[in-house]
Amino acid sequence: MTEKVIFIDIDGVLLPLKEWKTPENAAILKTRPKGFMRHIRFNAEAVRLVVRLADLAGAKLVLSSNWRRTWGPDSDALMRKLVAEGLREDLWHKDWFLPVLGLKPRKFDEIFDWLDSH
Repeated sequence: MTEKVIFIDIDGVLLPLKEWKTPENAAILKTRPKGFMRHIRFNAEAVRLVVRLADLAGAKLVLSSNWRRTWGPDSDALMRKLVAEGLREDLWHKDWFLPVLGLKPRKFDEIFDWLDSH
């Protein structure tokens, strides 16, 4: 049986533009303290919808967002952030993020690479 996966982005999906303008997120963006991305809050309704979709579909999540580049080698911290925002750890595929292919990859190439290896 083929495993079901959902490739998920953060910006625009879990963190729509309007969410950057909330008082909490705007204050963080204004000062940009070290590690500020850890403090940015996602849209709670968007998170609930993604969780429900994954649960109903019986699918695992795979992160396709450029946040995997921003966080660099600290993937454990990024996973903690995702879980803290409500995206349960059990929702994620064991290979939970796309490979980073060079400096200017096309996201669909990274998705194809991930699919080829699975």
